[in-house]
Amino acid sequence: MGNKPIINVVATQCQPEDEEKFNKWYDEIHIPMLLKFKGITEVTRYKIISESEEYPKYLTIYEFENQNTFEVFQTSSELAAVREEMNKTWKDKGFETKWRVQYEPTKTWRR
Repeated sequence: MGNKPIINVVATQCQPEDEEKFNKWYDEIHIPMLLKFKGITEVTRYKIISESEEYPKYLTIYEFENQNTFEVFQTSSELAAVREEMNKTWKDKGFETKWRVQYEPTKTWRR
């Protein structure tokens, strides 16, 4: 495995009535808990510009140091704590993860 950073891209959709609760929770609880894992170097959240039935409203990109770090994260105590907290907070299923996928860079251009 190389030393290239890995991004984990997660697309989510929440119920309209839960949107305020979802965003507050995601920003103030979920992300800070995930950042306790030292191998996550950056997290960026996005909101779709033009809403559509075809695409989830929210996208989050988590950057990991490398593939090995991402794999270690999958069995980490930090992720276990996040899953436990998430199941308690969202037992009523106010949001859904539509998909998640990982990428590694092939090339970067900067100005």
